[in-house]
Amino acid sequence: MRILKSCRRVMSNTSKLVLVEFVLQEHGPTEREAGEDLFMLVVTGGRERTAEQFRALLASANLQLSRIVPTQGRRSVLEAVINIIDKPCTTKIDSY
Repeated sequence: MRILKSCRRVMSNTSKLVLVEFVLQEHGPTEREAGEDLFMLVVTGGRERTAEQFRALLASANLQLSRIVPTQGRRSVLEAVINIIDKPCTTKIDSY
């Protein structure tokens, strides 16, 4: 959270924050994804998240998830922008 808030402080209204992350499916993780999530938790203290969980995490740093771009692998590219309260933001999810 500290890193996201630090990024937010130096962003302008036209800035975009790009994250490359594993994004879990909303219907629940596969056995492999659950194992990888457990590994991340034990080794790094981190965790894998769904798009909705990333949206909530970014919102707590006053950012909006604006786009998710899947890659050929399991990771996706997430794009976040400054949260402008009067401007609703819908997340665009590209298809691979």
